Amino acid sequence: MGEDNYHPISKKGSNLTDAGGIGYTVVDALDTIQIMGLDSEYARARKWTTIRVLGGLLSAYHLSGGDSLYLERATELADRIMPVFNSPSGLPISEINLAKRTPVEDPNNVVSTAEASTIQLELRYLSHLTENDDYWDKAENVMKIIKAARLPTGLATIFMGSESGQFLMSQIRLGSRGDSYYEYLLKQYLQTAQTEPVYREMYEDTMTAVHEMLLRTSAEKNLTYTVELVPERGRRGAL
Repeated sequence: MGEDNYHPISKKGSNLTDAGGIGYTVVDALDTIQIMGLDSEYARARKWTTIRVLGGLLSAYHLSGGDSLYLERATELADRIMPVFNSPSGLPISEINLAKRTPVEDPNNVVSTAEASTIQLELRYLSHLTENDDYWDKAENVMKIIKAARLPTGLATIFMGSESGQFLMSQIRLGSRGDSYYEYLLKQYLQTAQTEPVYREMYEDTMTAVHEMLLRTSAEKNLTYTVELVPERGRRGAL
């Protein structure tokens, strides 16, 4: 127990590195295990107190009725992650050495749009639980940067610049590195009981653009599908 990846056909596990597993699958499944009432499996999984993704730990905390172990681990993880926000723009750097709490700079100063915009729910919830505003402020600032960088179409390219805080010349799609950005806009609006209309406005803005520019219908069978766009620069250099 504790291996990172599970292979359902062979019914075996494997780890991401030769150094051993850090329990990705175990911690990720904590909430599912509790929902399904698998008490014995949950008792075993709880002993695997590795540092993992905030969402899994915070979900486990909520569903366990407030087991302090999960909140402690979530807080420790968040504190180790926070240095990623020390970029010139305030956008989070994509990689960090958790042991040293040192961000790993991308040589091209590139940040995935989806990565930057899908930490908000976790950090804001953790801020609520711990009464530490720093988590909320850092997450909220990222959304302010993204809003300020809005492209004329209302869509988002899949990469942003960690120094400039602007969208970079890259694909526009609902697939990897872009999908979660749109998804989390609505979730952020719902998370705070619909008290932050800015996220509903951003969501509606992007969904209008998605319907107008990314949705297509096939000619013969009238099937709906989404496309990927490659933006171009205008005469003045704007996307």
